[in-house]
Formats: sequence, structure tokens, C-alpha cells
Amino acid sequence: MILVCERLCDAKGIDKLSETSAVACRKRPAVEFRILNLWPPRCVAQASNFVLMKTVFLHRWPAIFLLCTIAHSPLNAATPTNDTVQRYDWQRVIADLRTQQERLNQALKRSQIALIPRAKTEDPSLVKRLDMEPAYIPGYGKLPDIKNDARSFRTTPKKAIYSLEKLQQSFAKTLEGAVQLDVAKARDTSLTLISLVEAFERLKQERENLEEQLAYHEYWQQAVADYKDFFVSRNNIIKKFVELEQLRDAGVNNEHQFTLEHELEGYLTTFTPTTGLEIKQLSGNSYTLPINVYTDIEDDDFLLTFQNEVELLFNRANAALGLRISIELQFKRISPTTLYPQRPPAYGDNINLDDHLQRFPKEGLILTTGAMSTHAWTGRSVALGPTPITRRTLVHEFAHLLGFDDAYLRGFEGDIDDPYGVIIIEWTGLSDDLMGNPEGGELTEKMFRTLIDAYKTN
Repeated sequence: MILVCERLCDAKGIDKLSETSAVACRKRPAVEFRILNLWPPRCVAQASNFVLMKTVFLHRWPAIFLLCTIAHSPLNAATPTNDTVQRYDWQRVIADLRTQQERLNQALKRSQIALIPRAKTEDPSLVKRLDMEPAYIPGYGKLPDIKNDARSFRTTPKKAIYSLEKLQQSFAKTLEGAVQLDVAKARDTSLTLISLVEAFERLKQERENLEEQLAYHEYWQQAVADYKDFFVSRNNIIKKFVELEQLRDAGVNNEHQFTLEHELEGYLTTFTPTTGLEIKQLSGNSYTLPINVYTDIEDDDFLLTFQNEVELLFNRANAALGLRISIELQFKRISPTTLYPQRPPAYGDNINLDDHLQRFPKEGLILTTGAMSTHAWTGRSVALGPTPITRRTLVHEFAHLLGFDDAYLRGFEGDIDDPYGVIIIEWTGLSDDLMGNPEGGELTEKMFRTLIDAYKTN
């Protein structure tokens, strides 16, 4: 059974739920079908070893909470189909949406300036609710806020459809709402302060969702353009998965189903050992895997939080305790002036991420900033974007440095030359470990045994 959840104007890819609540979504029997309206960001996925971006989105529309995950794909070995710069119609749509984003920010700012003095007079407790976080503009040195995790939970397969055309429609509605608020707060004296503040908060949340969604669309539209052959191969895998789901729903249990399950397990559990990692034996029968990561991040608190979250989730996992293995993460600081002897980028500068990564030691692992949205290259780097990220998702990104790929399937429908580019199709929730369920998955015994087999030399 498929449950359709069409979002209206919401988050991270932005469009928010429509009429169906998250509660209903979670009750779907086996497969949840969600139509997400995504907003395109300005991000050029040029890196030849581009992996994939993963981000978790929390969508709220009228009391609705929607969780949406976006993840990585093994593009490392893929060869770009298109190695020349080409102007697509969908890029013009994105440029137009960026212009509307600025108009939206201006309208909200005017409302904020007008409402704060009124709140100070009528109800000072509402002033805090009129805070307006800066737009999530990517740039060098910008770090994401780290959010607390939801409870661990099991997941089931979910299909998401990302349509730039639907996003454009939803974005227009959000902008219209912001303009109406801007006018109403000045002309309609019958509106109560609390109603205006609530409308401001709703629009502010929609704006944040749109900004986060920016990163997704532009990233993946460009990725499909550059690696079309790779994504065509993913489409073929998706067809196998859909066939398997149909057999399961029909209660079929035969040799063909077993073959499909075996094939899909191979596609979803890929692991590529990272050069230079080696498990060390400690006293007794305990072991540790030292991980040294180069970073040009100068925020000590952020690095300490990152380190603590990685070691906490890995080392307290039941499987790690049972196998007596731990992770020991150490950062090797490298200053921006060392990477850029002539002139390092200023905070917030746009940088060529591919060129930036090339400035680090060739064989080292990397944690850096400057990405449109947080993503990883398996066995090489984690590049942070400005949008918020949960603690568990941050550890999920770190796991890519160890060699784990994501247990996601991402393909497309349509043609990259279409006016709105391709419609991006995602199947998530195909695996219940941390790589398949970054918001609620666990580090499993299979994952730790994979590390032991790859990095234990004696």
C-alpha cells in the first residue's frame, strides 16, 4: 500500500506537507510515498569523486512533523557524462527562485521591524519569537548548528519524489504569504499581535525549509547532468527494488524473490576500505581504530562536540562493547594560511570546494566547510554546509570516512534538458543501520565486523 503525502510549502527541499499529517505517514503499512517540493540551491557538483549529500529535514506545516533524509551515493568511481559547462533551463528556474528568496527575506525583515516595537509594548514575551535567524547562506568557515537526535527508531522503505516544478509553485505561495503579512501588519488594525506573530513564525519556518532545500535540488540536478550514466544504472536497481516490493506485497516467496533480495543487499552494503587505517590492539583483547582527520576549522567547541559525538555513538554501541573495539578520533589542525599562503578565504566567502580539498594532504581524511549542504566523499572528506544537522547524522557522515557508503537508492525521471530538469526519485529506509537510517539507525555488529575485517592486520 502506498500513502501519498503531498507537501505544501515546507522544509528542506521545501514545500511543506499538505493535508496529510506525519502521524498518518508513519502508519503506512509498508511503503510511504511522499511528494516533496524542493527548492534549488546554487551548488555546482563538479568534483569527479562527488559522493552525495545527506541532510535531514524537519518539516512543519500546521502541526505536522515530517522527517526526510537525503543521502550519499557511490559516485566516486563514476565517470562524468558531461564534462563541459552547459546552461540548463532548470538553472534559470533556480536563479529566479533565488531572486524570490531575497524578496521573501526582505518582506519578513520589514514585518519583524514593525512587530518588535508593538510586542515590546503589548506583550514582551513575544519579542523572542520574532527573532529571525540569518539566511542559511553557504560559505567558508560557516558551521551548522548541531541539533539533538530524535529517539532511535526502526524504518521502513519510503519513496520520495523531488519536483522542481512543484517546488516553484509552493515557493510562490510562501512568498505571497510573506507579502500579505507585510501589508496586513500595517493596514489591518483588527489583527491581534499574537496572530501576526504566529504567521511570522510559520513563514520564517517555511523560509528556513526553502533555504535548506536549495542545496538539494541544485546539487542533484547537476549531479544527474554530470553523471547521467551512473544514475541510469541506479534507475535499473530501483526497478529491481520495486519489483521486489511488489512480490512481498503479493505474499510471493520464490527463488526469483530470493535472487532479487541477494542482489539488492549487494547494492546497499558497499564498503571501500580507506587507505592508511589500521586497528591497534590494546591491553588484553580490546582493540581501537585510530582516525586522524585534517581540519581547517578553528572553532574548538565545534570540533570537541564532533569528536565527542563520534566516540560516544561508536564506542557505546552494544556491538562495539561486545567486540571490545573502539574508535579514537584525533584532529590534525591545519591553518587556512597554510592552505592558502597568498590569501586565505574570508569567513563566508564562496570557494571552489574541489580546489579547496586538493590543498589538503593527499592521503589524509578531511573535515572542512564551504559546502552548499553537508555531504561526504567516501574515504576522503566531510564538507559541512550551513544548515542544521543532528548529532547522529553528523556521525553518519563521519562513517563515510571509514569506508561505508549509504544504503539509499537515488534515480530520476524525465530529462535533464526538460524545463524543470529531472524529477529525482529516492528510496530510503532500505536498511535499518546508521547508513540506511541516519536519524534513528544503530551501529550494528555487521558494521563493526566489516571494520575489523578491513583494518585488523593480525
